[in-house]
Amino acid sequence: MYLFDIASLPIDLVGDLDRFEERLGAFFTARDFPMRLIAHSTAFPMHEPVAAVRESIHRIESLYVRTRTLREAIDAWCLDHDAVNLAAALHALGERERGELAAELGAIRPDLPASLDGSATAEQWEAFVAAVDLVFWRIPWAREAVRMYEVMERRVLRAVQYILLTWEPADVSEMAIRVPLAAATRRPVRRIDYLPPVIAGPYREHLAYLAPEEPEQPFLAVLTSYDFAGEWNATLFHELIALNLDITIAVDVVTLNRNKSQRVAEMAYNAAKLVARDHNLVDIRGEQVVEDAREVLGQLKGQTLHAIQVAILVRGKTREELEANVVTVRDLFGPRLKLLRPSGAQSAALKLFSTLPRKRLEAPWKPRTQLSKVIGCAAGMVGFHRPNQTKGVFVGVDRNGRFPIFINLFERNQAAHMIIAGMSGHGKTVLLNFLAERAASLGDMQVIGIDAFSNGLRVERAIQDCTCFKVGLEHTINPLDIVFGWETEGGWLNNQILHSVGQIVMLLGEPGESVDGKKRFIPLKLETGQRGVLSLAVKRLYQKYRVAPETPAWGTPTLTDLIAVLEEMHDPIAVMFATRLRYFIYGSLTDTTEKTPDGAAFDGQTTIDWRFEDRIVYYDFKTVPELLLPLFYVQAMGKAWRYITTRRISHDIFLQIDEFGYASQVEAVANTAWVMAKTARKYRLGMVLVDQTMRPFLDTPAGRQLHANAAAHFFFHMQDVEAQDVARAMSVITPRHQQFIIDAEPGQCLGVIRKDVYEINVECHALEASAFLNS
Repeated sequence: MYLFDIASLPIDLVGDLDRFEERLGAFFTARDFPMRLIAHSTAFPMHEPVAAVRESIHRIESLYVRTRTLREAIDAWCLDHDAVNLAAALHALGERERGELAAELGAIRPDLPASLDGSATAEQWEAFVAAVDLVFWRIPWAREAVRMYEVMERRVLRAVQYILLTWEPADVSEMAIRVPLAAATRRPVRRIDYLPPVIAGPYREHLAYLAPEEPEQPFLAVLTSYDFAGEWNATLFHELIALNLDITIAVDVVTLNRNKSQRVAEMAYNAAKLVARDHNLVDIRGEQVVEDAREVLGQLKGQTLHAIQVAILVRGKTREELEANVVTVRDLFGPRLKLLRPSGAQSAALKLFSTLPRKRLEAPWKPRTQLSKVIGCAAGMVGFHRPNQTKGVFVGVDRNGRFPIFINLFERNQAAHMIIAGMSGHGKTVLLNFLAERAASLGDMQVIGIDAFSNGLRVERAIQDCTCFKVGLEHTINPLDIVFGWETEGGWLNNQILHSVGQIVMLLGEPGESVDGKKRFIPLKLETGQRGVLSLAVKRLYQKYRVAPETPAWGTPTLTDLIAVLEEMHDPIAVMFATRLRYFIYGSLTDTTEKTPDGAAFDGQTTIDWRFEDRIVYYDFKTVPELLLPLFYVQAMGKAWRYITTRRISHDIFLQIDEFGYASQVEAVANTAWVMAKTARKYRLGMVLVDQTMRPFLDTPAGRQLHANAAAHFFFHMQDVEAQDVARAMSVITPRHQQFIIDAEPGQCLGVIRKDVYEINVECHALEASAFLNS
């Protein structure tokens, strides 16, 4: 006997439902040995994410409890420095606690003295108190996350598991079943070692139900099928699984070989004809049976017959609830599936949910012989999709299937990127903040954010281990700074030249607007020869100053240095570029005593404090004029990439780029983003790209690559035209999904995760709500 766990699939994405049913039926047709398909719908088990959260903070939470007296002293010291001796409180800790705390503090503030005593200054004690806060900041966020998971498990979330049992001949291998089953469902199938039990304790049998001997267990009743009628399709059991009830369904199948199927059908046809020929009786039902038998004989050319027995295990916390649930289940199917409640045989019927074959079970079975298409419809229950993925960062709850949505950009030890798009005011930024906080507090990741609307300041106020650097025109950025490393695909120098040339032609362009209404420089249009001259000049500049990937910002040449190289080339096109740059930087060909605002912003060594030391780091460009934002975004992406590729890889990184459209306006930078996405796995990087529209991802070659290869998309509310563009770009989005994007309320989004589509309610706990819901 083999047991296989079958991953569910969204029925919406099946397309041709008839073909899907035929494919599943054909799987059973090809195997003339008994099989049983079981669906087990229960409350979603959140023990794995709960355990992961607790494990992630276990060490610091233990230290937090053991340093209670010190933390109380710190609280009092913050109110009155003179009222408390912090040195005494610190040394009152046990030796083990002092050692662990010193190790944690050293990782955060290496400059902090290893031992503070009465000679420490007030500034040192303030740094010590701030560092202690950083050690323990994750604890309240993690505790609230655990509470949220536990409440959702009790009240909201549902899970379903599909298992196929087979009683195959000895010469049939596991692969001979698992591979065709995966092909029929087009979903992963894995062999498992045991069948999860459907009961968790002893029961007493009554005539029509089973009563638990342990008070916390539910009452049980087994319903079994005795007749099928009407039209079936692959959604037959979906409404049942969707109920907020703990339900288990067993579809037991004994496949008749083709010869036996032919004989059974012929006997049924002949018997029906004999009855229908009786001239003394009018037997309308017999005449219908003749027609049905004739049709079955015709269908046997491509199908076979199966003896099918269905059983449904219903649960209820009380007898009254059990009876109500039984009525609900019976009424759900009507004549399509007629169910009885075996009186005095509840224990025997319960065994149909075990690993025992039906022929060894004594119960009042009433199997019905049906064609393969019918068993394909019954097996279509696997199309009710409830994934059980709980690794990664929690996003929200699917509002139809009521299961949690987690996004894991580092699945299978690979990093990837995702895209968030939608109109302002409908939840993009809230989701972005949730992802940042959850990745840092629960996933032990570092988060780097690039932002143009002061959202980083909001995150900084909410989270202690977050620093937001405000950047404006008082800073200088150098478009010639080095971004790429030695191992860059295609060579670091070639990529760097393209990157720098892309920024220069943007600087020398004309003010205008992008197609989505954003102010921008329209890049200077270059002919092939002009691009070649400028690229050669940048190459010679880097060679002249012996620039390499490890060259620091203070050692990188500037635009003024590029002017000198262009003029030394004695080429008319080079002179043209030198002239344009002089006007851009100085507003004059001869007077270099004073720079224009643009020249002050882009000619010189970079003065922005590019530090990536804290758990969450944001760079905020709210005060930068919208026209110049693309160039500042370029710089931020380049510096982040440089840090990511040169750091000692000890943790995963989330790189969040809000308003990505600003960066994508520079074609070379969009290409850089694609290079980052392609090589992110090597550096344990997950990128989150955000914009109000999908235009940055649909209108350029690099943008389309980012869109096509994203591990996940989250679409918040969009207008009709934008939603239509999204649907055209993604074949998995159906008209219903498109309408959902148009109608989505704040906090709702359509998620497309590795080609599966979900209608999501973004969820949060109380601490997140107070910190971020006004964003």
